[in-house]
Amino acid sequence: MTSLWKRLRSIFTHPKRDLEAVQFSLGDRDPRQTSAAPPELRKPPDPDGADKGEPIPEDLDKAVERLAAILHYPLSQDLVFREITLPTRPTARARVIYYEGLAESRRVEREIIEPLMRFPLTNKTPKDRLPDVFLESILPSGSSRRAQSMEQLVTGITLGEAAILIETGVACLADVKEPPSRAPEPPITERTTRGPQMAFVESHRTNSAMIRRFVHDPDLVLEGYEVGRRQKTPVALLYISDIANPKLVAEVRQRVRSLDVDGITAIGILEQLIEDHPVSLIPTMLNTERPDRAALHLLQGSVVLLSDGTPRCLIAPVTFSTFLHSTEDVYQRYPYANFLRVVRLLASFVALLAPAIYIATLNYHSEMLPHLLLLTLESARQTIALPLVVSVVIMEVAFELVREAGVRVPAAIAPTIGIVGALLIGDMAVRANFVSPATIIVVAATGLANFAVPDQAASFAIRIGRFIFIALAGVLGFLGIALGFYVLATHLAGLRSFGVPFLAPIGPWRPGSADVILRDPYWRQELRPSFLRPLDLFRLTRRSRAWDPGLESAPSRPESGGQEKTAGDEQERGE
Repeated sequence: MTSLWKRLRSIFTHPKRDLEAVQFSLGDRDPRQTSAAPPELRKPPDPDGADKGEPIPEDLDKAVERLAAILHYPLSQDLVFREITLPTRPTARARVIYYEGLAESRRVEREIIEPLMRFPLTNKTPKDRLPDVFLESILPSGSSRRAQSMEQLVTGITLGEAAILIETGVACLADVKEPPSRAPEPPITERTTRGPQMAFVESHRTNSAMIRRFVHDPDLVLEGYEVGRRQKTPVALLYISDIANPKLVAEVRQRVRSLDVDGITAIGILEQLIEDHPVSLIPTMLNTERPDRAALHLLQGSVVLLSDGTPRCLIAPVTFSTFLHSTEDVYQRYPYANFLRVVRLLASFVALLAPAIYIATLNYHSEMLPHLLLLTLESARQTIALPLVVSVVIMEVAFELVREAGVRVPAAIAPTIGIVGALLIGDMAVRANFVSPATIIVVAATGLANFAVPDQAASFAIRIGRFIFIALAGVLGFLGIALGFYVLATHLAGLRSFGVPFLAPIGPWRPGSADVILRDPYWRQELRPSFLRPLDLFRLTRRSRAWDPGLESAPSRPESGGQEKTAGDEQERGE
């Protein structure tokens, strides 16, 4: 058996792991371009790339020549080199370099070139003071800064800034960005009937402004980072400094800053790089497109990650109950919100277990059904040529195909796909005796229940897990379902999201949270989630409804600087 396994492994893997021996259709590849190469070789082999800390040549012609080599000019047609002559005594040459489309040409003319042409400099200005004179007196842009190295110049240009080089040795960057963007639109995947109708856009600065629109707190901190050795994608880390646990913030900051990749183009890639369990079906970070939902989690003590180019954000840490919640729950009266949460919880179980229970009942435990119902189901199966497990799997796969086709096709013909799929699945399959009408009903109910799951990642996990439970039920019946449920519960109990147990506050039990499966009225949610260990545990007291004489009075919130307790202190004593 061991020799057979070694033989199979040798077929799919290179026996000697020799990087230079790997052949490609275009010839041999440099080992520095392979993912298995050591870190010191995983660098661009191009000698024209800007090294870290490379100084900017004082000679203008050499500096321009170096920049042109790094940015592949004139091969890159969207790169603009503007040469101007400054009205100084004596005159001086200057170059303005930017990418057309990323930088706004009108702002370059108005904020850089025109001020340079109108402000004469005399040779009495000290050479070491020229950068300060340009930044303070000439360039009106508030984000202008002096460039210290060639790497800073290249990074600024690729991010949409304009580089200004003058033969007197001045090198500056001016923020004149105008990246392609769009106005905020209503959410697509997280629609609600109540609450704000606004979703994130591709600009992370616009997204952070949306969050600040909901969180008017001076303690809301935004830390900016650049992820990637080549792309240098802007990433923002948001948290409320006097609520979020410093250890949580430090952990997220360390994971983001330690990434060693070429770059990221979407927030989903960042999620895969920093999540705790990247191969698990269960998501351990919340991906949302709603700024109001991000604001609510910030006020609880979570952290938010934004990435430029993605109209979504990441929220961490999360627990299992987070994926059953909807933003609309906060805006509804609590009896309505609790009813919807019960419906979602039941829908999750139906979407995960309904086909498996159907198969196990008819194949192994038919005595559990009433006699008339059993006769009805068995009579419908008499003419079915396929086994029950195969019929259910075929219908589930067909349903997934119709759903995927409805997402990928143009919006104008998406309803047609649904109608055609319903006719093929619901009518032709029964007429051809591939499946029974009961099987159609079970699969349709399962699909509808899956749509009731509010989070897309949790919905994917349920869809994949459903096929696993179908296989277990087909082999072992209810024993297989029980075994699968035990493995699932054990797996959930072992998951953590940035140090927080995934089943918290139920396992381990953390008292004090009034918003888990069901929620209390908002005026009773006095404490923030204790499993997040926030610095400020209290968010309101019962005196929030001080006008109501029927409510029991409660002590007011402790003053800052007194004997206020935090969730971290209580849990550390309990542990």
